[in-house]
Amino acid sequence: MEWSKRVMNRQTLIILGGGFFAALLVAVLMQSLLGGSAKPEILNEEPKSQVLVAAKTLKIGDTLAVGDMQWQEWPESSLFSGAITKKSLDDPEAELPLSGRLRRNVEKGEPLLKAALVKEEKGNFVAATLGAGMRAMAIKVKAESSVGGFVTPGDRVDVIMTYDIRLPSDERVRDAAMSVVSKKAAQTVLENIRVVAVDQEAKEIEETSVARTITLEVNPIQSEKLALANAMGTLSLTLRKLGDEITRQTNDTIPEATTDVRVSNVVQELLGNENSSGSQSRMVRIYNGSEVEDILVKPYKGGQ
Repeated sequence: MEWSKRVMNRQTLIILGGGFFAALLVAVLMQSLLGGSAKPEILNEEPKSQVLVAAKTLKIGDTLAVGDMQWQEWPESSLFSGAITKKSLDDPEAELPLSGRLRRNVEKGEPLLKAALVKEEKGNFVAATLGAGMRAMAIKVKAESSVGGFVTPGDRVDVIMTYDIRLPSDERVRDAAMSVVSKKAAQTVLENIRVVAVDQEAKEIEETSVARTITLEVNPIQSEKLALANAMGTLSLTLRKLGDEITRQTNDTIPEATTDVRVSNVVQELLGNENSSGSQSRMVRIYNGSEVEDILVKPYKGGQ
């Protein structure tokens, strides 16, 4: 009995061993057929450089400090002109690889460029940020004329002038003018103007505050118009939506001024009563050097 058990155990081991060998042989054959014996290809990784980028969002007017920048890997095939790399610096391990004040906002992860900096920290930052051929000009404002303090550097605004009308001494011209304006008028004198500073602050302001002066970026012609408008009446600012570039004024078209007659229903009613009682169209005489031209002005009718 014991002998027969030994024989059966030996046969079982032989069968198991044969099965394992067969499975191993099949696995080797399958690997050979599927190309497992081929050596894996080694991919050549594209060379990269270390580029200086902003470690956080930086605002216009900020002075670069430790922690504002970091090195980031950048494919050399994607490098662009102006990028600051470790290879381009004499001391790439310096605590502050780049210094200066920002002339524009820089988002987190955006490469830092020397063109985005004002080189001299002690210099006039506003003058350094002006565009080619542009001027900086300040105007006095109050809370009600500066959008309640919500105007900050970098915003775009329109400038509105409100002023008193001096009617001509000529009685006929005065009567004709009364159908358009009685005493006051308002009109937009400049559109889409960039704010470069509020009081003496040229960087974005975190909290709303009432300013006393607003500095605007204007060209020479706009600066003359702004100076004249400031002398003629009161200036107010209207804040434009971000990205709004639409303007009403062109070289050929100037928007119609808003006057007290056009706004006030009372004045229109008074003028309407006067015209209905027999007021006639009036002639306005315009003198242009040696030339004289008469223009017929019809009485103003409200709503037309």
